[in-house]
Amino acid sequence: MLINKMFSSIDVHVLGEAYRIVVQSPILLSNGDVHVNNQVLQNNFSTEKKLLLNEPRGHRGINGCLILPSKTANYQLLFFNHENVATFKYEGLAASLTALLETGNLQRTKDDIYQIETNKGIYNIEANIVNGEVINIQIENKHAHIMELSDEFRKVSIDNDRNYLVYELPNFIKSIDIINLEAITTWGIEKTSQLNEQSVCYEGVILTKKQASSLQHFKTVTFEKDGYIKRTPGIDSTVAIFTSVVKDASTNIQNETIFKSRLTATKVTGSEGKYILRLRPFVTGSHQFILDNDDPLKNGFLLK
Repeated sequence: MLINKMFSSIDVHVLGEAYRIVVQSPILLSNGDVHVNNQVLQNNFSTEKKLLLNEPRGHRGINGCLILPSKTANYQLLFFNHENVATFKYEGLAASLTALLETGNLQRTKDDIYQIETNKGIYNIEANIVNGEVINIQIENKHAHIMELSDEFRKVSIDNDRNYLVYELPNFIKSIDIINLEAITTWGIEKTSQLNEQSVCYEGVILTKKQASSLQHFKTVTFEKDGYIKRTPGIDSTVAIFTSVVKDASTNIQNETIFKSRLTATKVTGSEGKYILRLRPFVTGSHQFILDNDDPLKNGFLLK
């Protein structure tokens, strides 16, 4: 065996979604500018990224995060993902911070507030830590607003960067429950295919159903651009629903997925389109991966 390259990572789950936090790798980015580093990462290292994301080491639902030093924050965070997946996710901030704190790779601050530098800007994230364990992470989005209203959907922009199309559950699907998963999946694949053919600019499609038990409780399914169903309620999705659907003076909503994961958003007092969300990531393991040039599956594969 010729060991060509070695990678060290920490895997973290956030509300059912997996993140692979790469803390050591041969992906060398020496420029201190986060935008330059991000551009280099997105346009290069195809083999390395496939090794970390694809089967048999990864899977379609895993998200890649690369940790780098920062001159202006606690660390620099870059994302690398599968095709048709957003290259920034708020959950990645929570996942990476939890991984670094719980493994001793980041020193705890006095106020438990941490700055993370990304190509979308610097985010201040608060961690609640008890006996060395991260109990929850508090995140506040930057901005959200409705871009377009139609009889069919509401188009919401998150941080003036990522657009989501919010649809109400069609009448021919009775509810957002596992028993209707086949019909929901078919609807999502057809809808995303239609949008892709029309070259619509969007990051995801959100199917929603307000629950009769509470005006603040919604069941949802979020589809990524290839029709893949996200396992998490998602910060972007939750913010998009709050922005597009809630018409009353509610100060919070609960977003529940078809898989029963839940996330609550609280409106920031006196603001428009800004919300506070608290979530608890879990470290699920650490890994070392070796890239062997003789590996017949060095580029991996994806099961869909």
